[in-house]
Amino acid sequence: LSCQNKSVQAGTSVLCYADIYDVHKNRVESKSFKNALRSYGVSTTGEVLDGEIEFVSAKKQFQVSFTGEKVGVISTTLEYRSFSGWVKLKANNKFTITPAEISANKIQIKCVAPENVEQKVKCYFDTYDAYMNPNGADGLGGVLFQVEAKKSGHPDVIGNEVFLKDNTYRSDLEITKSGVWTISATYNGK
Repeated sequence: LSCQNKSVQAGTSVLCYADIYDVHKNRVESKSFKNALRSYGVSTTGEVLDGEIEFVSAKKQFQVSFTGEKVGVISTTLEYRSFSGWVKLKANNKFTITPAEISANKIQIKCVAPENVEQKVKCYFDTYDAYMNPNGADGLGGVLFQVEAKKSGHPDVIGNEVFLKDNTYRSDLEITKSGVWTISATYNGK
C-alpha cells in the first residue's frame, strides 16, 4: 500500500494504491476482487479509519481512500480474505494528519474581570479546527482576532492580542470605567 501524501490536514482524504498479485504472481485486475479486500488505519490517538477500496482500471491498481479527523500518525493495513480468515498483506504505510484551519465556530473564549479599573480585562482564546484539534501558532494573530468592549455612552475599547502558546491567545482590554460592558470578538472577520 503506497500512499500519495505523507501529511494531510484533518478532514482531507489520503489516496493509497496497491498492486495485488495472486499466488502465481499474476496481477489481479478484477474489480470484484475489491470485495475480498479490506483496509483500515489506526492513529496514534486511537482513531480507527476504514479505508474505502475501489479498483482504478486506468492504473490497474486498487485505490484505498482514508479520511481522518484527529491529529496523529496513521498506520495503514491492507488485508485479503482467505478460507481461514483475514490475512495481512505486507503493504503497510504511514501518514500524518495535521490540524485543519482554525474554525471560527470552535473557538472558545473566556474573559476574566479585573479587581478594579486600573487592571486590564484579559480574554483568553483557545483555537481549534472543525474537528476540535488544537490549532494555533505565533504570527497568526493580529489581523485574525479583534476583540472589543462596548458600553452605551462610552467609546469602544479595542483589545490588543498576544500569542501565548500552542493554541491559546490572549487579548487585553483597558476598560477604565466601571459598569457592565459587552465584549465581542471576531475571528478572521467572522
